[in-house]
Amino acid sequence: MKNKKMTIAIGMVSSGKDKTINYPSLEYDDKDLDFVINDVKRLQKKFLLGDAIIVKTRKGFHVHFFWDWNLDWETVCKIINESKAPEDFKKISEACGFRVIRISGKYKSPDMKILMRIEGYHACDETGNLLFAFYKKLMNLKLPEEMLYE
Repeated sequence: MKNKKMTIAIGMVSSGKDKTINYPSLEYDDKDLDFVINDVKRLQKKFLLGDAIIVKTRKGFHVHFFWDWNLDWETVCKIINESKAPEDFKKISEACGFRVIRISGKYKSPDMKILMRIEGYHACDETGNLLFAFYKKLMNLKLPEEMLYE
């Protein structure tokens, strides 16, 4: 068996069924920015969600609704399932009972950049602000190069 290189990445967990902090986060691989923006705005309107952060990755986009951190897991799953995110993303999210979304780069060249913030339907609270600030700090951590992909 050929040795496979192991990589490391940092992620944030949405607590899931055990409910501490549950905010919706989505992945859109192989989609263009207009597609993602339209889907985010549709979800914000339907579920009266707060601001959304769109992050560009090597393969597409991540979206975080940090200011909706206090939703129950069933609502988070409903939002994920109503999204136009890939079906495998939806299945994994629901099957695991929690969400982990990558924050740090897993490649030697940076592959994640915050692109924009889309205004939502309610005020931003301090907990959401802290989650977003924490996210930005973790994004900037430098991981050992020998543990990252090319």
